[in-house]
Parts: sequence; C-alpha cells; structure tokens
Amino acid sequence: MSATKSKLRIAEPSRLMATALVAWSWSFTDAQANPIGGVVASGAATISAPSASKLSITTSTAKTIINWSSFSIQKNESVVVNQVLGSGSILLNRVKAGGPASFLLGSLTSNGRVYLINPAGIVVGAGAQITASQLLLSTQGVSDANFLAGNYNFNIAGNPGAAVVNHGSITATGGSAILAGEQVTNDGVIAAEFGTVVLAGAKTFTVDFTGDGLLKFAITPSFLTCSPARIADPLVAVIEP
Repeated sequence: MSATKSKLRIAEPSRLMATALVAWSWSFTDAQANPIGGVVASGAATISAPSASKLSITTSTAKTIINWSSFSIQKNESVVVNQVLGSGSILLNRVKAGGPASFLLGSLTSNGRVYLINPAGIVVGAGAQITASQLLLSTQGVSDANFLAGNYNFNIAGNPGAAVVNHGSITATGGSAILAGEQVTNDGVIAAEFGTVVLAGAKTFTVDFTGDGLLKFAITPSFLTCSPARIADPLVAVIEP
C-alpha cells in the first residue's frame, strides 16, 4: 500500500507560541556544540566524533540510556545514531538536571527509536532535520527503572515553564512522533509514517506501545493539548503550522 499524506493544521500557532514560551526565555546564542559529556548509564553504546562537526553514537542493546551534560546540535553539525537492532532499539538521551536547554539546529538521524529528555527545554530550529524510526522530545523525565521495564511513565517534572518548540522538520519513519512537556508548540512540520503525531502539554504523561501496536497516550493533568492523530490508514500523518 502506498503512503498518502493527511494534513492536520493547528489553529492560531502564534498564540500557541506565546503560551508555550511564557516564563521561559532562551536565545540561540545559548546553544552548545554537539552533545557533550555523554555517559552510558545502561546498555551498550559507543560515542565517537569522526570530525569536529559530526558525532556518532552506536548502540548494540535493545534499550540504552546515555546521560549528557548538554545535548545541542549547531546548524553545521550532525548527530548520527546507528542502532544495531534498528527500530527494535530505543536510545534514551537525558540531559542532567542543571544542564542547558537543547537547541537542535542541525541534523539528527537514526535508524531506531530516539528519546531526548531535557528538563530545561528543547528547541528544534528552523532548517533543522530530525529523522528517526520513532521520536520523543520531552521536558518531563522517566526513571531508569521504569524505562528499562517498559513502563513509559514520564512523571519526573521538568523546570517550571520549560517548553518543547519545533520550528524545523521532524520525521518518524517507522512509528510515532511525540512532543510533550509542560508547554509545547509547533510551527514547523512533523510527519509520522505508520504511526501517530502527538503534541501535548502536561506535567505527567504515560506512553503505551503495546496491544494493537498503535500508540496510547495518557495525560494528567493537561495544560495545552494539540489534537493527537491516531493514524492507521492513511499511513502518514503530517502536522504543519
């Protein structure tokens, strides 16, 4: 079956932007270089820098956790995540408490599932290209124990007012794309092939990938929720501003 596109438009993106950025100030000048200070907390992974502008991460376990001092990508930089088990693998990248917000201004590509947790906030910049089998960006955290047990209960609070903001292009090639946190906004393009697109503002949320294979997303309590798209056929969901 060939994939088709279904466009879902979010009403009044400028108002959402204003809401999402209340009490959270940032500047692109705050962005650090490629991810810094990665320490493997669980699973097996190697981190290397083939060049000054490229960071490579290779995982060989179904679930891997890496804690970072900072996780940003400048416009001329790239992060490539090669997961030996492909879409059967999840790499959880967590920026440690007290670290700076993440500015993803370049490219991030992976053949597997990539989660990025940063309690200080996450910005995908205009012109950025983020591609993974499945992608989750959040200011809310999940414990190592819950993540490894498959209990995706994101109940660790991020910084007050921290936001997840997308100005760029996000593509989930084999599953879902989730942007979730206390405040969320989108004025870029988000595409989820064979999956679900969710933009949701919440202090806590739970993600369930079991059962019929479609994503189940529970929010408690909700502040700003942009209609989740549960897509079976057509196979591609696209969110544009």
